[in-house]
Amino acid sequence: MSIKYKYRPSLTKEDIKHILYLAKCSLSPTSSPSTPEGCLERKDSLSRSVIKSLAPFLAKIENDIISPAYVSDTSPKPSLLESLEGITPPLTPTLTGEAKRAYGKTCYNKMISNIETCNLQEIAAAREHAYVNDFMSPEEEAEYEAEGTQGVVL
Repeated sequence: MSIKYKYRPSLTKEDIKHILYLAKCSLSPTSSPSTPEGCLERKDSLSRSVIKSLAPFLAKIENDIISPAYVSDTSPKPSLLESLEGITPPLTPTLTGEAKRAYGKTCYNKMISNIETCNLQEIAAAREHAYVNDFMSPEEEAEYEAEGTQGVVL
């Protein structure tokens, strides 16, 4: 007993028609009345099996007896930038005084332990905390001063 693995390809109605046409072409013109003209003579049991499976399937599709398993959307998808247009970022409260220092210290400790867990706002707060408290090297300070804190609200 041999096991036959069967698969479900995603085919359009036109794909199925073409596969049936090719399978019918592989049969001898005298062996099947539905063999298209101009096909080469060739008997093929695999072609008969394909025809046996797909012909009723195509008939069901053409008569709306079965509907597609899914419909793929071929329209181009918007880019990430296009999909974000019109969306305003959530408002971030502005921290001042002790709350700002505490937030900066928390973010700084988080950044030191594992920077991958920080979001951009936390990294900016941690860098500001390091700058204000002289935790940066002279090179880091120069880089921080050159970058500034453009667009970051703390």
